[in-house]
Amino acid sequence: MGTNYYVTVEPPCPTCGRGGEDAHVGKSSAGWRFLFASYRDRGIISASDWKEVIEVAGGFVHDEYGGKLSLEEFFDKVERKQDSEHPTNEDFGPGGREPYEYDDEEGYRISRTFDFS
Repeated sequence: MGTNYYVTVEPPCPTCGRGGEDAHVGKSSAGWRFLFASYRDRGIISASDWKEVIEVAGGFVHDEYGGKLSLEEFFDKVERKQDSEHPTNEDFGPGGREPYEYDDEEGYRISRTFDFS
């Protein structure tokens, strides 16, 4: 069981409500450290990159259930999970963890694959 988090990087049209774009920030899964998405084409490859993106986008993230968190509330939640279980190579099978994710400079999990929701 997990919860996906998003940030609105392009708001919908104020007149018709269509359009807009949400970026998948990452996923919180029970018993695991938070897993951030990466968008290499946009230069988002670390938790600190996400902090900047969220701040520029208005300072809030939302979850898949409609809940809204400030930047501070979101990173408090992420920090509380940093002591959770760390995936091992055995969790990923042949090839290990490296093809799928890595830890950034601050020790946050970052996904190498786009679709992990």
